[in-house]
Amino acid sequence: MNTLFMLGFFSGCTGGECEGKACSDTGPVSPLPASCDSASPDPDPLKLDWRVPEVDPSLDDPMIELLDVEVVPDLNRAYAVGQGGLIVYSLDPPKQVGVYPPEGQERFDHVENLGNGLVAVSSRQFGLEIVDTTTTPYSQVKRAYIEGAHGMAHLPDRLLVLDVRGALVVLDLADPTGLSEVAILDTLGAPWDIVIDGDWAYVADNKLGLVPIDLSQPDSPEVGVPIPTTAR
Repeated sequence: MNTLFMLGFFSGCTGGECEGKACSDTGPVSPLPASCDSASPDPDPLKLDWRVPEVDPSLDDPMIELLDVEVVPDLNRAYAVGQGGLIVYSLDPPKQVGVYPPEGQERFDHVENLGNGLVAVSSRQFGLEIVDTTTTPYSQVKRAYIEGAHGMAHLPDRLLVLDVRGALVVLDLADPTGLSEVAILDTLGAPWDIVIDGDWAYVADNKLGLVPIDLSQPDSPEVGVPIPTTAR
């Protein structure tokens, strides 16, 4: 999608052309009408308006963005994140049971169930939060500003958080109210998501491909040989 089309699409101009100058049926004119008046492009092209959209109940298929989900059958819960913040569901009976923050005015990208009702949520914009879902309303246990925070995975006492700018941050989970940093690995490219299998973590990296990381000593993680992605 080129820039001119994006400006026209989001400004609501139809049958004309928007170039940040003006809009009409025949092309750019002056002065700039309100329908074409738009702010400077956001530096993060993937970031959406984090406010919960007003949903028209008359619509058959209203859309509220969900980006990631964790299912915890033992607790009869599913945790999802997206444009409305952290959304908690009951599996049986199937229904939404809670939202964090209560007004839903935050956007998270990833969610990780830590156990005992604690949930980690991450956002490239807002950083990392630990949320206690056993309280009413749900409460923030700790917030750590990790710019670019994205994919997460955890060990019994360690939380691994990817920074899309090229790093893996290891946090101490022994005290969730502290979240002290114990290690940082800053030799990644543009890491997006991470899974753990035994002593190894595997990172989906937009620049390096699939990156194995040796976690046999979690406080001293070591990058293995990346497997480059060649498919186009």
